[in-house]
Amino acid sequence: MRVFELEFPNPVLLASGVLGISSYLFKRIEKLGAGGIVTKS
Repeated sequence: MRVFELEFPNPVLLASGVLGISSYLFKRIEKLGAGGIVTKS
């Protein structure tokens, strides 16, 4: 999936929320195959 200049390995993106609160979970979600993670600023 391509969004402007960014290319993602697949179209599944984790929305910001409970699973996106720590770097440990980011790494685990990446290993499970998510194409990207949406974070809050």
